[in-house]
Amino acid sequence: MKKNLILLIILILIGVYYFWDTERIEKKEKAEEEAKRVFVHTNENIGQITIDKGTETISARKEGENWLLTSPLQTAGDKTSWDSIARTLGDAKSQRTIKDVTASLTPYGLDQPAMKVTIADVDGATPETILFGKKTPTGSETYAMLSSATDQVVVVYNYVQTSADKSLLDLRDRTIVSMEPNDVQRIDVQVGPTQYQLSRGTDPEWTLTAPFQARADKTKVDGAINKIRNGRVMKFIDENPTDLAQYGLVEPATRVVFWVGQPGTESQWSSKALLLGVSSETADQVYAKREGQNNVFSVESSILTDLPEDPKTFRLNKITDVKSWDVNHLAIVQAGETIFEASKEEIDWTLIKPMEGKAEYSDISDVVRAITDLEAYDFVAGVTDETPLGLDQPELVFTLTTEDGTNSIALSAPRQKDFVEVRYGVREKPREVYALLIDDASEAVQKALDVKPKEEEPTPSAEEEKSES
Repeated sequence: MKKNLILLIILILIGVYYFWDTERIEKKEKAEEEAKRVFVHTNENIGQITIDKGTETISARKEGENWLLTSPLQTAGDKTSWDSIARTLGDAKSQRTIKDVTASLTPYGLDQPAMKVTIADVDGATPETILFGKKTPTGSETYAMLSSATDQVVVVYNYVQTSADKSLLDLRDRTIVSMEPNDVQRIDVQVGPTQYQLSRGTDPEWTLTAPFQARADKTKVDGAINKIRNGRVMKFIDENPTDLAQYGLVEPATRVVFWVGQPGTESQWSSKALLLGVSSETADQVYAKREGQNNVFSVESSILTDLPEDPKTFRLNKITDVKSWDVNHLAIVQAGETIFEASKEEIDWTLIKPMEGKAEYSDISDVVRAITDLEAYDFVAGVTDETPLGLDQPELVFTLTTEDGTNSIALSAPRQKDFVEVRYGVREKPREVYALLIDDASEAVQKALDVKPKEEEPTPSAEEEKSES
């Protein structure tokens, strides 16, 4: 018993020593790492950075979460780039130190440093400056020196210097138009003499509201917004232009205004207007400027492809916005008779008409997709009397049911339009009369009629079960 107690005490003492020694080692390693720090400043308290490359000096000051360029001009800085520089400098560590450098600094390239960087607090207090010289013989490190310690050279990894070795273009904000896509409530577009307007709604999400009312293709509208939001200024041309005509920006070829705000608060919306002019000296770029700001810059001309002159390009051609995968019941009525019906439960489709039985999932899915993918051949404007188009007595009706409700696509009997055989239909919100090629509708119907029930495996007889066992 006494022996066991002694062993227990020894184990406890070993454990205490182990944890004490581990903590001591960790503190020592942490102190050693801290001693390698190049700067006193850490990433969190760096508020000013100046990069001096001899022929060019670029300075920026942190304001809140963002950065403001203060030299050579005052403008918004690129947050990602400046944050990266601050983080790299704040974490910079010397790999080794060459002390008592009393002779020439030439071997280190520090007699004429390629670049020097100064960091300071937000108010400019406690500045620290580092000078960067040549690369070491290994090529992966660079000689550097703090201006406050000219008697010793430190060796840092190359990325400490390259993180700050950026051009003015890299370090200024190159956002074309700053906006959040979900906050854009209206878009006014002028392309040459043509003007049109897109407005966000709840059902559908986007509508052409001028010069005519029509359901808009959400994918195309969102694509136009994101093309500009995610685009970047390619080159800053002129900070204070005296002649906008040379850039095609007096009467811009294209003007797009984004109205940003929250639904139902139109009086509080703010506008962000972008003007696009003629092609720049680079063929794949055009001149541009933000309305209310002076500077002219260039952007990729591909932005214009998503801002077409014809507003009909934004029109949603699909006759329904029901998603094929949401449909759980399908019925097709022709000339007053249900010629096809099927219902889905979880992932299984069951045929109801013209035959009963389980159906292949892919077979019914192909039918549903053929219906939901139907696109208008043309739209008919100014219809005041729908009777001549046969819309008062539809001959063919596709009924698609989802958890959200029932959507019916009612189509007229065949009619001639511009020597083409079509069926007419109506789409609501807003109300639009469209023409659908008769072959497209017939193909969807035929796909449905071609569906057959799955062949069920016959139940084995008693003799077959016995022989199998």
